[in-house]
Amino acid sequence: MHFLHSLANKVIVELTRRTKSGEPIGTQTGIPYIDEDLGGLPRQTLSYLVGDSGVGKSCLATYMLLTGAKWLHKRKRGPASAYVTDNEDREVHRKHVAQKENKLPIVVFWSLEMSESMVVTRVLAQMTKIETNITISYEELLRGKLSGDQRETAIALKRGIDVIQEIGPHIAMIFRDRTIDQFMGTLRELALRYDICLVIVDYFRKIQDITMDGGVHRQEAVSSALMDMAREFDCHVMSIFDLNREGEKASRPRLYHMKWGTAARYDADYIFFMWWDRKDKRDRDEGKRIRDVRVHLELAKARSASTGKTEVWFVPECGWFDTKLRGGT
Repeated sequence: MHFLHSLANKVIVELTRRTKSGEPIGTQTGIPYIDEDLGGLPRQTLSYLVGDSGVGKSCLATYMLLTGAKWLHKRKRGPASAYVTDNEDREVHRKHVAQKENKLPIVVFWSLEMSESMVVTRVLAQMTKIETNITISYEELLRGKLSGDQRETAIALKRGIDVIQEIGPHIAMIFRDRTIDQFMGTLRELALRYDICLVIVDYFRKIQDITMDGGVHRQEAVSSALMDMAREFDCHVMSIFDLNREGEKASRPRLYHMKWGTAARYDADYIFFMWWDRKDKRDRDEGKRIRDVRVHLELAKARSASTGKTEVWFVPECGWFDTKLRGGT
């Protein structure tokens, strides 16, 4: 139990520190709209990244993962929480979040869909593009067949590998856990040594736990567990969430398109929608090679900010997002 005056003192001290330092309130993502307008992805909050299958949600998630890790590596420390949870007096909570200033800040990627080789290959192609502006297809890289200038490609890949080696200690990737309980156990082990700033779950529908009858009840339990996860580990949790709206895939998504999404809509602090222009969707369906795609990213729900939207350019070949040359609206 805490009285208001003691809680207020903690919050005021933290807010004063942030004001003087000018640092953002949350982990940076590399998307200007999120980083500048929202202050990044704040701790102790839950967000859903929502879109149709194949729109690039996982690519955007790993792009945010790499950008967040680079930002943490450069700063050496992650932003502290300004909030106090109901569990603060519990021993388990003290072990998890205490002495953050002495722990290495990390981001965590829980992959429930892609294999280790697929994820690592994708982030290597993304980091190579980020660092060198050389486009390398992660599908070709996965098959061991690279097109173009072999020497230029080798030099670019070497640079991507070097940066991944440098920021890699800030990224934990979890592949074997299949249930919330298993993953929570892994996070508890990590939290004893690391300061968990951001958790990305790829993706919601693949979580195998919570054995309840019916999709609605299962979805409520999983969403509640993710919300508790953000509070317990003093981190931001972002989960990828797909849509079910056949015949409307080129149009702007709506909150009601989230399959069995009522609880998720209520639990989330932020909901981001992601979709393509109609022409790009039609070209891909016709089998045309698409070099880049205009992606709409909309904040459809926010508890502590105004809703809004931006545009970025997505290069599907390497999973890269161009946010500087042709970004935001």
